Amino acid sequence: MDFTTNLAESGFPSVDAFLEVREKWMPIGKAAIALCLLRAEAESRKKMFPPNQPRDHWYEALWARLKAPSWQAFKTNPWHVISFNYDRSLERYLVRVLCNHYRLNEQTVCNQLPILHVHGSLGDYDAFPFGGRIAAETHEIAANSIRVVHESDVGKSQFANAQRLIQGAERVLFIGFGYHEQNMQKLAIGKHRSHLDRQIMMGT
Repeated sequence: MDFTTNLAESGFPSVDAFLEVREKWMPIGKAAIALCLLRAEAESRKKMFPPNQPRDHWYEALWARLKAPSWQAFKTNPWHVISFNYDRSLERYLVRVLCNHYRLNEQTVCNQLPILHVHGSLGDYDAFPFGGRIAAETHEIAANSIRVVHESDVGKSQFANAQRLIQGAERVLFIGFGYHEQNMQKLAIGKHRSHLDRQIMMGT
């Protein structure tokens, strides 16, 4: 297939980077990304809460810091997540933990999480079941919800919201961030460097 051959022989480290310069493959590229990540969501659903085994990942660490005596108290936490990922595994983790910790239903929780996907995601968390059967409609929603880097007009995208959150934050933590030059520019990291220098920055 021309798409797989072109991608494999392109020298680009990711499908996203490849699609930035080969726009004719955008529809099939997004469809491929969506299918792979929907399958990954299904796998992560099985492994996210393994019975009788320790769970050692940053989702657990985040929950430990955010945990509050009540749901109302939890909602007063001054936190936001700016994600460059398409998958919704963090939403899944927090929705399930919050529902079971505070005896809530998913509908109450899923629209209350301050998680910003600057490149889009596989769709809203409540658009279709996380890790469920991959139907044609599900796949279409996921593919159409993805945005690659050059499609994101900073002034009209979630990057503008991300900039406001960073500028107003008391502390910014970078976790698993690749420091891609275009992403740094769209977050206005250089423009607000003096502000960020006063904050704790972490890269892993």
